[in-house]
Formats: sequence, structure tokens, C-alpha cells
Amino acid sequence: MKLDFSADARKYLEQKRQSCLTVDLEEIQSPCCIGRLPEIKFSNSVPAKPEDYRSFSSFGIEVFISKLLRTSSNVTFSLSGFGPFKKLEIQGIDLIL
Repeated sequence: MKLDFSADARKYLEQKRQSCLTVDLEEIQSPCCIGRLPEIKFSNSVPAKPEDYRSFSSFGIEVFISKLLRTSSNVTFSLSGFGPFKKLEIQGIDLIL
């Protein structure tokens, strides 16, 4: 699998002095008949159980991606929002479990 970071995403992580990124699955309860909604959750620490994650290194950033997430051959991190509302986005993950 190939990891890529947009220039904005790299700059954002550098400004936050973040050298570790964990990508995990978070299931949010829905009041509707759907049940649970899968969402991507980012954290800036090494996971408690690293054996449950695939580990990669790109642009000096250690990335842990949960084995529960299906990925395409290319995973790209980008930045969205503006000012204090900036956040990381990820492409190449299939949330249909």
C-alpha cells in the first residue's frame, strides 16, 4: 500500500509537531434504524495494541492503520477547512464493513 500526504497535510502535522498518526474505526450510535455509523478517528499516539494495526512510515510520520479498515492500494491524507477549523481527511478507505 502506498501512503501519500498532501503538502498542506504535511505542513499541518509539522506545525503540530506530530510524528505519529493512528487511523482507527469509531462506531457512532445512531438513533435511527441504521444502528451504528462507522467513522474514521485520528489520534496522535501509538495505539495500545500495535499488533492490531498495519504500520507504515511516510515523510517522517509513523502511521498506524487499523486492520479493521479496508484500504485501497493508495491512501492519501489531505487537509480541509480553514483557520482553527482545519482537519485531516483520508481517501482510500472503504467504510462499508
